[in-house]
Amino acid sequence: MGTHCVPIEEQVLPHADLKPLYGRVVWMWVYRDFKNGPDDRAAERVHNRMGVSSWPHLLFADSTGRVVAESGRTTASILATAEKAQQAVPKGVGTPALDARLSKAREGKSRKPIEELAKERDAGEYWMEARDVLWALDGRKPAATAKDLADPDVDRRADALDALLEGTTAFAPEAAGLVKDPDADVRMRAVKYVAKAAPAKLAGLAGDLLADPMDAVQFAALDAMKESKDEAIAPALVEAWRKLDAGKIESRNPNVLRGRLAAGMGDLAGEEAVPLLGDFAAKHEFLNGTTHMCVAALGKIGKRRGAKHVAAALVASFPPAVTAEDEQRKVAAHCLRLARGVHDALVEATGVKSIAFPAAWKEKERAAAVAAWKAR
Repeated sequence: MGTHCVPIEEQVLPHADLKPLYGRVVWMWVYRDFKNGPDDRAAERVHNRMGVSSWPHLLFADSTGRVVAESGRTTASILATAEKAQQAVPKGVGTPALDARLSKAREGKSRKPIEELAKERDAGEYWMEARDVLWALDGRKPAATAKDLADPDVDRRADALDALLEGTTAFAPEAAGLVKDPDADVRMRAVKYVAKAAPAKLAGLAGDLLADPMDAVQFAALDAMKESKDEAIAPALVEAWRKLDAGKIESRNPNVLRGRLAAGMGDLAGEEAVPLLGDFAAKHEFLNGTTHMCVAALGKIGKRRGAKHVAAALVASFPPAVTAEDEQRKVAAHCLRLARGVHDALVEATGVKSIAFPAAWKEKERAAAVAAWKAR
């Protein structure tokens, strides 16, 4: 569990101040162990559909799973957000009668009522749950068929894509078309399928995939693009970075998205990416992992392309010397790590191995390192 999750679990949920909400909301704690078992895969689908890609997130959603509000990490914020969320939740489409019928269907006492409910196609989608009961009774497993890929139930479409991913069937255009599915989890799986079955198609899809409003889809696309090693994708990565700067790409984690874009550009882009990566690295935010990823990406570009401006961008990325305040805050090691990362990237980009990295990063050592690399 992440360090930010512990205070939420121990100090916020549960909490006496939240008692007014206990009867008004259904509390759902979604936990992933990343072992890819049934429970983890179910949790992954919830995360993907709600746009969760880091932890913790405190979200309010309606009965369909649509996120209507996001809360801060205090009880006061949760209470205030709950009031706003209540106004955004539409009236339910379920009825007590349908609830009772579905409950009886789950008990499995009679097959006929389950079959009848599964045929009705009610607005509350009870019929899909009834069909799930039937499929469980029949022992039906997900199939990679065109019918299942077009099923109205998002879980069936996702299951069909999983079946394709696990198999070795020929390329299925219906599956590739699901990169534009309304459901984020289905889109994410479709991206993985295209990456496996037809990676050459990623370049043509890159712009749309990187502009997807859900992090899970963006991240899956970036992983696939990086793995493809197709340099034709590079312009889309650069354009996505610029759109992110301009606020034209949605993301709950823009810093993480930027780091992944940097990693992709390191493997696929050339000179056109250097100013973007260099400007970010030159902010010297040594506590930000994205800064380190930009530095590493510059080193890779220099090695692959010999880009003439890479060395200058990296020298400008050397962080300021460690201060007494840094030592007091116990962050001096992070500053030193960034300085070392810049040095290593310069070695990778230029091939120069004769410049030694200093043991400390005070003013004297920093000035000497900068001067040595400028004079190489």
